Amino acid sequence: MSKIPVKKTISYRHGFLGLGKMASVLLESFLKQKLIRPQEVLVSRRSAQALHAIKKHLKVHTTQDNQKLASSVEYLWLGIKPTQAAETLKNLGPSLSKHSLVLSMMAGVSIKSIQKLLSQPKISVIRLMPNTPTLLGQGMTGLYFPSNLSPKHQKTILKLLQATGEVYQAKQEKELDAVTALSGSGPAFIYYLAQALIEGGKQSGLSQKASQQLSYQTLQGAIAMLKQSQKNPEELIQQVVSPKGTTEAGLNYLKKHQVQKHLSQSIKAAHQRAQAIKRELESCLS
Repeated sequence: MSKIPVKKTISYRHGFLGLGKMASVLLESFLKQKLIRPQEVLVSRRSAQALHAIKKHLKVHTTQDNQKLASSVEYLWLGIKPTQAAETLKNLGPSLSKHSLVLSMMAGVSIKSIQKLLSQPKISVIRLMPNTPTLLGQGMTGLYFPSNLSPKHQKTILKLLQATGEVYQAKQEKELDAVTALSGSGPAFIYYLAQALIEGGKQSGLSQKASQQLSYQTLQGAIAMLKQSQKNPEELIQQVVSPKGTTEAGLNYLKKHQVQKHLSQSIKAAHQRAQAIKRELESCLS
């Protein structure tokens, strides 16, 4: 029995297939800043309970029908996990309009793999990786445009993303794996560092509240110095260090235990995982 073709009628400007952490942050940021309107958005998830909560919180349209979503939207945002890509995308291709634009936030999943899963080798696919500070307008989004994307679409997407923070436009798709490791995963590493500063303050006799206040403002001020002083990190370190002083004592401890090396390796480990995800999916498709 042949399948009845899905009627392709563009009813919504933006469709979110899945609403994972990054996709949720991005959508909430767009709505908060009034870059898009709730009535322009259709969100698809498996869980009826999750959809009810999304509809109540964001006032957007919802569905459990992925094919309906694919056939109804101009911009299809993939907010699913990389491990869900093969199962979720394999039957969506026929539903998509040839004019649809696919935007993927999946770590490690290449444009070629997405096109293959959709059985749409010519469809335009953008890869992007936002991070959670996007919700505050302080995001860092890595972005790669394919060569077949029109200038009009490029302008539209850049306008949306630049309103949520800074955008790094990669020249090669393979850079997105490193971007994912550094700025996508990076906030978690900073929060981990913040936990360490707070705990150190408490062990030195400060209250939880005082240690948090001192740690957060110290981090914020240090980041501002890095961005605004036009000095590199080593120059700024030397502005703080005094011979045989407290900062030197702390830095010597960090150097002895190779903390800088281990932090760098955390980025490398995240990068390697993104590349492994890519290899795992491509081996399934070959």
